Amino acid sequence: MPTMTLDESFQAKEKMVSQIQKAVSAAMAAHGFEIIQVLMTDIMADPSVLKSMNEINAARRQRDAAMERGEADKILKIKAGEAEAEAKRLSGVGVANMRAAIAQGFSDSMQFMTKTGMSEEQ
Repeated sequence: MPTMTLDESFQAKEKMVSQIQKAVSAAMAAHGFEIIQVLMTDIMADPSVLKSMNEINAARRQRDAAMERGEADKILKIKAGEAEAEAKRLSGVGVANMRAAIAQGFSDSMQFMTKTGMSEEQ
């Protein structure tokens, strides 16, 4: 266990139980005892180690949250840019349609005046 990190020791609890049972069984067999089961209820770490681990985990979660916020902001900016581009495109289409309507109106007026006998100079 001294070579393991605390996270590894929590994950390898069953393996440690097996190794402890083998070691204790071998040592106690010489005295006539048979070890049937070893019960490991909890791994107790030094409070300062637990505090450090909690700080590391909290920092990791905060970093992940900051990355998620950054991704969300990025998506919002992209969508806002796309919406602005679409609004400008539609505005351009509207202006083009308005100019086409004005030109068509002038053309219709000129045709009407020509049909009624007016010359283009009048």
